[in-house]
Amino acid sequence: MPDSGCSCCIFEYLGAFGIDTLHGFLPSHEPLSRLPQEEFQSHENVAANLAELLNSTIARAKIEVLPVVSAQDTRSLLNEDPPSQRRALLLLSGLASAYVWGGGADVSPRNYLPPAIAVPLYEVSCMLETCPILSHQSNCLYNWKYSALEKEARESSCRSQYPGESLCGDESNEWILHAGEDTDRLAPCPACYSTMSTTPFLRTKELSLTFSFTEDENERMFYLLTLEIENIGARTLPLLEYTRRIAQKLTSSSESGAQRDECQHEEGQGRACSHVIASDKAMVAALKEVKRLIQLCQQVLLSMPRFVDPGFFYHRVRPYLSGWRNNPALPEGVMYRGVVPLKDRFLVGGAGTETSGSQTHGKRGEETSGYGAWDDPFPDELAEAKNNAGDSSGPTLFLSGASAAQSSLIPAIDVYLGVDHNAAGSPSQASYEYLKAMRAYMPKGHRRFLDTLEKDLTSCEGTPIASIREYIQRYGSDRETMNGPEREDRKEVREAYNGCVGALLAFRKSHLGIVHLYISSQQGQGEKGVGTAGLGGAAGGKGTGGQPPREFLMPLQQWTAASRLATH
Repeated sequence: MPDSGCSCCIFEYLGAFGIDTLHGFLPSHEPLSRLPQEEFQSHENVAANLAELLNSTIARAKIEVLPVVSAQDTRSLLNEDPPSQRRALLLLSGLASAYVWGGGADVSPRNYLPPAIAVPLYEVSCMLETCPILSHQSNCLYNWKYSALEKEARESSCRSQYPGESLCGDESNEWILHAGEDTDRLAPCPACYSTMSTTPFLRTKELSLTFSFTEDENERMFYLLTLEIENIGARTLPLLEYTRRIAQKLTSSSESGAQRDECQHEEGQGRACSHVIASDKAMVAALKEVKRLIQLCQQVLLSMPRFVDPGFFYHRVRPYLSGWRNNPALPEGVMYRGVVPLKDRFLVGGAGTETSGSQTHGKRGEETSGYGAWDDPFPDELAEAKNNAGDSSGPTLFLSGASAAQSSLIPAIDVYLGVDHNAAGSPSQASYEYLKAMRAYMPKGHRRFLDTLEKDLTSCEGTPIASIREYIQRYGSDRETMNGPEREDRKEVREAYNGCVGALLAFRKSHLGIVHLYISSQQGQGEKGVGTAGLGGAAGGKGTGGQPPREFLMPLQQWTAASRLATH
């Protein structure tokens, strides 16, 4: 968050979960492109030449002879250095995927990681309280840098907007202008929101990757278009948080009868007080801007076929994003050689649980939706791992690969809008359980944000609290106490809410179409002119997260459609 000296409650609230004013779920500053620590320079050198090493099928040999950085040294080198921790997670998890899947055409994947990768990867994952595998967190959120010119322009604060690129529409500031005396304290201060709204989005042409398997433009654009969606979509969060706070405040006053009893008009009719009407208008303006931002995300998503060849993605990029859970290519998971498990914690499909005495981390087919207690301090007695390169022992992990399901963005929008995929009767309950498990792959602050948001919207000492949807559903059609103009205001709120849900539904439909183009339609097809077609089945016809894509995505789409409110 920019150091403006502002105590703006919404941005402070989001910032407490590691959500940045300008970048949202992305880091607040440009990620490191290379670790500065001498002990990891050999690893960085392999990464810098990885595309060439994979093409010549010698990547595994190079990775196997890398020096082993012990668990204790990893913790000492990276302690209290979040940028280095994030870079190490990307570097080591990327090399892990290259080692497992990078044997060349028709060569079986490796079912173990050598200590040179496994030991520091497991350790840095424990430090970041996430899973030791390439994920959306490392491969998208931490895998970018500015071009030299763009970095200079941003640092000198002379960066100009692209035509029509402003975050705000012509009336997007109305949600602040309409805030009344009682609700302006709920809004971001104008200075903070102005900083956010006038700062341009991150754009693919200004960025490059810091880690790549192919050094190809198709791979670069796939990751960076995903990053664009993250950056654009995250700007919905302060708008949604503001709208949620209005809904909660007005729900509380409605329950006490204050909003209608305080104000009587000459006609003798009960009306909502002026601050309620102003709040409704502010909600409408905020929700309209949320809709516009979601539509921008959809536009970026739909642009992907113009920049990323489906065949190239499926055969050359997707294999390295695959995991080792529910993957027929690795039915026994992957052993992390040289690792001493932290308190015997095992990770099953992204879920951490405590067990005793088990050196096998998870069993095939075992399901759990939690991700364990990550707050336990690292025990000194386990700091020394078995680090000699010849050691063949270690825990076997079953982990999902990098997946958009590990993004915090759409789940956050779902929660704010009250699209509850875990509701009784929802066809998407199974999909929700998978999404819940995927939170273990998110940055710890972001998963804590989703957990907190869900709890805040369901109970407070046993008393229900209104979500945006619940507020509009409960008070948006109170015909007995509304005259014509007031009823029209409430109808507009409902329509604005439905507009957001409709935009979210359209985004999900587009995503399903992209999944069909890039995964389903590519199955069984070799790539023209490329000798690595044997890698195409790395995920066994499933998504890289280990789920059949259509079976996972369709119920989410159906329940989103069912979440729209009837208009009167």
